[in-house]
Amino acid sequence: MIPVARTTNILITEVDNEVMIYDRERDACHCLNPIATKVYYYADGRNTVDDIATFLEQELDLSEDVDIRGLIWLALEELERCHLIQEYVREPIADEVGVSRRKVLGKTAKLAGAAAIGALFPMIQSVIAPKPAFAASTLTPNPTPNPTPNPTPTPTPTPTPTPKPTGRCQQSNGKCYSDPTDPCTGTCQSGLLGSNCTCV
Repeated sequence: MIPVARTTNILITEVDNEVMIYDRERDACHCLNPIATKVYYYADGRNTVDDIATFLEQELDLSEDVDIRGLIWLALEELERCHLIQEYVREPIADEVGVSRRKVLGKTAKLAGAAAIGALFPMIQSVIAPKPAFAASTLTPNPTPNPTPNPTPTPTPTPTPTPKPTGRCQQSNGKCYSDPTDPCTGTCQSGLLGSNCTCV
């Protein structure tokens, strides 16, 4: 069988010996461990599973007893589940079908130990972005209280000026007054004593 990895409508970022793949069609991000990363890159439509197994045996420091073909099939299964395998260009050979995760895990655990299991699995970790309706939700895990807005102060109305009295002009100390009891400075009309004046 010759797997063909999907390379369209995705973004790939390499981090150390792992790869982050963002699927723009499904708004999903997948982190591939080193084995899944190598399987993804070797699944180019030219390499069979046996070819990929040969490459991985040469490149990875795995125990000789590790079922490398089983790991490749698990990686292909995970890649396919994440929509990262575009197609298989040839039907699988009969003995390649039906590799179970439990069988590979059990054999690997017996031969390589628990530390190897932790390094090999999970093959792919995925995060799915929320739908736009959920992304716009106002619910947050740790909501912060909204501060109470300060009320806008009501402007104090400016008092309407009290009209100044008007009356007969009187003069005292060179100033014009309209009323001796309320001596406001005024302007005498025509500048004559005894004429009307308006206080200003």
